[in-house]
Amino acid sequence: MRDIPFDINLRLIHAFEGKNGTFEATRQQDPGGLWEIGWSHRLTGPEDPDWDATYDAARADAVARLDLTRAASGVCEAVGAAISDLNDGQYAALIDFTYNVGTGVFLQSTLCRLVVAGNHVQAALEFPKWVYGKVNGVETILPGLVRRRKAELDCWTI
Repeated sequence: MRDIPFDINLRLIHAFEGKNGTFEATRQQDPGGLWEIGWSHRLTGPEDPDWDATYDAARADAVARLDLTRAASGVCEAVGAAISDLNDGQYAALIDFTYNVGTGVFLQSTLCRLVVAGNHVQAALEFPKWVYGKVNGVETILPGLVRRRKAELDCWTI
């Protein structure tokens, strides 16, 4: 696996995860009803070792690094040899995207297929399409996702 640009990725996570740029010290439900802690680290339920944990900043960042490593692994596996054609900004953008939507979703996306095909210009046009989330069961454009996709796109084009 390629080295992860943690500086870029942690900056993105700090900007878009948690609440108002701060990590969640204890478990909270996200808008979709899933439980998470820290920088949106997903909890599996009461059997999760971190279910009743209290995080400090160092623990939140350490767990985020592990989650970023999993996301990066998913990106590398999904795009295969095309990973070597990406600059650090593009790689960081894909890691953040995958951290946010999940490896399975990234793997099935047009964004992934375009990266594999080496079509980076068309791939960049995919980011703004991923701005929808459910609010009260209705697919809605979420301003936070609009900002996040713009930040990923900014990374893509550096």
